[in-house]
Amino acid sequence: MINNIFPLFLIIISFTTSIYPQNNIAANFEIQEIGKNIYAVIRKDPPGLMCDGNSVIIINKDHVVIVDAPEASNEIIKELKKMTDKPVRYVINTHWHDDHITGNQAYHDAYPNAEFIAHKNILEYLPHQGLINRNNMISSAPGGVEYLKSLLEKNESMAGGPMTDEERVSFINDIALVEHYLDIVPNTEYFLPKITFNDKYILEEDKKIEIIKAGNAHTAGDIVVFLPDEKILITGDIVVHPVPLVGAEQSHIDEWGATLDKLISKNAKTIVPGHGKVMHDNSYLSLLSGLFNSICRQTKDAVAQGKTLDEIHTSIDLEEFREEIAGDSQLKKILFNYYVKGPGVTAAFNELNKK
Repeated sequence: MINNIFPLFLIIISFTTSIYPQNNIAANFEIQEIGKNIYAVIRKDPPGLMCDGNSVIIINKDHVVIVDAPEASNEIIKELKKMTDKPVRYVINTHWHDDHITGNQAYHDAYPNAEFIAHKNILEYLPHQGLINRNNMISSAPGGVEYLKSLLEKNESMAGGPMTDEERVSFINDIALVEHYLDIVPNTEYFLPKITFNDKYILEEDKKIEIIKAGNAHTAGDIVVFLPDEKILITGDIVVHPVPLVGAEQSHIDEWGATLDKLISKNAKTIVPGHGKVMHDNSYLSLLSGLFNSICRQTKDAVAQGKTLDEIHTSIDLEEFREEIAGDSQLKKILFNYYVKGPGVTAAFNELNKK
């Protein structure tokens, strides 16, 4: 779940009633073995306006390391206990959004000796702006239910015209996810990390685990986890597939491309994104790097010409990237416009005005 940084989401998503029933949405994930005793927990939700995060389980000789604690962590813990009776010793949060930290409480309750690791910026964000954003999301989400329900009932696309089957499946799934969010998050405490760092932190286990601040991107709290021997890279929301998630207020478009280039230089054989499928090459990361660099370049040129933000939103051309990412999917085109182009240009414009 993204903390109140995507305005459209707050307009259209809300708590729902049982007219859109779902089986246990929290358990809608699959566990994939990506290395010896290393498992990716991958969400199976369709692309949509709402999401819960991926996670990774690393089983060492006498304990377990978890990367990211999504809202579905209670269900993940149930599966973990079937896999091993070893305790969780560390939980690493790749950044501060609810779909990556809400499960900290679940891990604390199940494994009281677990320690939490994150970038030092999380200590400033979570108790202040993070709490404000979480409360805004909780209070704002219920107000949009009539809009989303009316779209489904009228079979009307957000893009205009009839809704596609892909959109309908996606929005029904969104409703189930937000219902779970509103059931879990308001009753969950923040568990701030006791272990924080600035640039790099290494766990010298039987598996070497490097926790790295590669640069700002999705947020100023982004970190990645790299297992150099296995060549496994866990990116958090620096990489999201099939459509990246950009926040107008929190994302750093001017640094995102360079941060991705640092990740590409790791030459990972397995890449676990914050959302979406496991990848085995850098092609998607290269696409995203080109996308964010293009947003920065075009916005900078437009600002130099004296254009306003509204004019830049109208004139900027990202069709090459939208076509590559969305293809013929009406749903993905909608997501690209609202989660990439709109907030991306705004973020780039605001960054330029700060300099």
